[in-house]
Amino acid sequence: MIETVRLQQANEKLSTSIQYVKGVGPKRAGIFAGKGIHSVWDALFFLPNRYEDRTRIKLARELEPGKRETVLGQVLQAGEIPLRSRFSSRKKSRLRLFEVLFRDRAGSLFRAKWFHFRAGYLRGRFRTGAVVVVHGLVRTYRDQLEIIHPETEVILPAESRPRRDEMKPIDELLGEMQSRSDTIHFGRIVPIYREIEGIYPRSLRQIMCEVVNQFSDYLLSGVPRQVAERNNLVDIREAVRQIHFPGPEVEYSLLERGESSYHRRLIFEELFVLELGLALNREKAKREPGRAIPGTGFYREKFRASLPFTLTEAQQRAIREIETDLKRQVPMHRLLQGDVGSGKTIVAAVAALQVVEDKNQAAIMAPTEILAEQHYRNLSGYFKKLPVRVGFLTGSASRKARDEIYRDTLAGEIDVLVGTHALIQDPLAFRKLGLVVIDEQHRFGVAQRARLREKIGEGQEIIPHLLVMTATPIPRTLALTLYGDLDVSLIDELPPGRQPVKTKVFREHERDEVYRAITAEINRGSQVFVVYPLIEESEKLDLRDATRMSEDLGRRFPDSSVGLIHGRMKRVERDRIMQRFREGKISILVATTVIEVGIDIPEATLMIVEHADRFGLSQLHQLRGRVGRGKESSTCILVSGAQPSEVEVPREQELNFDPATGAGDESKEKKAEQRLRVMESTTDGFHIAEEDLNIRGPGDILGTRQSGFQVLRFANFPRDFPILQLARREAFALAGEDPGLSRQEHLAARQMVITAWKEKTFFFTAG
Repeated sequence: MIETVRLQQANEKLSTSIQYVKGVGPKRAGIFAGKGIHSVWDALFFLPNRYEDRTRIKLARELEPGKRETVLGQVLQAGEIPLRSRFSSRKKSRLRLFEVLFRDRAGSLFRAKWFHFRAGYLRGRFRTGAVVVVHGLVRTYRDQLEIIHPETEVILPAESRPRRDEMKPIDELLGEMQSRSDTIHFGRIVPIYREIEGIYPRSLRQIMCEVVNQFSDYLLSGVPRQVAERNNLVDIREAVRQIHFPGPEVEYSLLERGESSYHRRLIFEELFVLELGLALNREKAKREPGRAIPGTGFYREKFRASLPFTLTEAQQRAIREIETDLKRQVPMHRLLQGDVGSGKTIVAAVAALQVVEDKNQAAIMAPTEILAEQHYRNLSGYFKKLPVRVGFLTGSASRKARDEIYRDTLAGEIDVLVGTHALIQDPLAFRKLGLVVIDEQHRFGVAQRARLREKIGEGQEIIPHLLVMTATPIPRTLALTLYGDLDVSLIDELPPGRQPVKTKVFREHERDEVYRAITAEINRGSQVFVVYPLIEESEKLDLRDATRMSEDLGRRFPDSSVGLIHGRMKRVERDRIMQRFREGKISILVATTVIEVGIDIPEATLMIVEHADRFGLSQLHQLRGRVGRGKESSTCILVSGAQPSEVEVPREQELNFDPATGAGDESKEKKAEQRLRVMESTTDGFHIAEEDLNIRGPGDILGTRQSGFQVLRFANFPRDFPILQLARREAFALAGEDPGLSRQEHLAARQMVITAWKEKTFFFTAG
């Protein structure tokens, strides 16, 4: 009962609205809410983005332009001065800046400037004689040192009026600063938070200090005490306090890298709670009622005999693993992972046949109509000599067609139903659903997958077997976090005869070579994809778009047929274009990423991706996978709009200027160039996935924000993979020991799992 009372008290305190923290109020609470910070609990885990070591105060002559430095100076003069502007045609510009001239204790001068300011406030703050600590980005202007929009702290007010020779030694002033309990902006390692527009960095830091001081003591951990002791974890309350406002004993370099013992504590906590949710899923799955579906083998034997090719060893291994699972009375929960073109559909087809052999039904759900239609077409072709009926259902189907599918599915007349999200809509119901296959599953929310599995048939309690597939190779580190409750089958080889796709990066000034490559492919009777990031011209982004460029390509290649396909087209028109492309009546297909998955045209041998620096590695790999599906050699050309040193950045990203740091985010340019180099160097999807993880981190690498999975806030892979392994081992051990987390000492862990996962999982419930 003591643990229950502590949980209730902690919940009450930590659920306090951020509005009631000193310095916030209703207006700022709305701004915080826009960043997902609603309660003090949210604020406690809004961690610093980086740190600045402001313990070393330099003399002006020691300042280095281009670096963020801290310097101590006495105000000599301060005030507004006219700002010359090339945009002003008047002799006397109305534009003004505020400038403060400082002199350090050695007699050297430096300036601080503000282009956006409240003059009255700055005049009152920087009166002649005041001694001030100044911190910011140093630059030189007309051979003079200056700091733009610095953070400042008045150490001695102007009233003291110390002469230069009376100024206290810097170390003595610093000691006085550090002895003040309210000093959080200077004289220490200072936390720098991500920008929240409308709240100045200094004010934000003060608010975070209030939150930490008032509420960190109420924090409870989801990691049981024995687990924390076994893994040498510091107390979570101390970890949060030290990460926000580190003491002098904390090593700065470890903080900057996120590798302090305090960071390790929060990383372990996050990964432990995540893995515990997966472990509880797995434990509950073991107890779910399932149906053993051994099958007769008759359909599968005839199907394999009809194939004009031999299955790869990897495909056969995956089939054996799935067949074994289907024979058990425990529902299968398996991930089928394979690179683009590795033959996952064949494996899914064999699994569906095993289910149909025992008079069960299979459902196959894909995220797009194009991919669903390809599955429908492939399965219909595979099963044309078998008494297996394949149905097709999408949201764009006519009312009459939908009603027919609903009726025949419920009657059991449809053996395999292929479709999009329409499969989870009412009133669709199955007579006897035995297998659910989810393709490109990371595009679906967990709740959507759950709804499909619930359509098992009236009066039945048997849970269908589940097979989820992805053509997006997943690094092992990420697989353990996203799919740790699933068994994994891996198809790690391509069918014989497939040739690797050659990849080349071209810059804008090399466009004529791109057009020559198109001409060469068309002359040899091949077909070409040209992909653009936009459907139509945008006022915000200076990018080529598919609509205009299809017209331009039509003029450049008048003897070739050019088609256009994008996601806004009606399905009938899209199908017509794709059919003409399949039949070879269209030589150049201009498209958006709607063709990222689900397109199989063996005669297409050239893929051109325009503005390739705008795409992620996974998406580029998927697009490249649309060619090289036949026996002819294929090429992928990635066209970048800039030179390696000046990769284009969208206007929205150019404006990502952090006033707290005084710098933009140049890393996006470097990451774009890294992606292009990776694509040019390898066709190995798993290597690409690892590189993608290294470049982008785990947060949105698989669209996890859209798919309903928890985004990792603290962990960073591959750096934290060793911690993941420890957390996973402890979590699965705890789930096996107490699968309901019902013991008093595990109640906090139970609450943390429920809070973290909420509706992100469909196995573990709060019941």
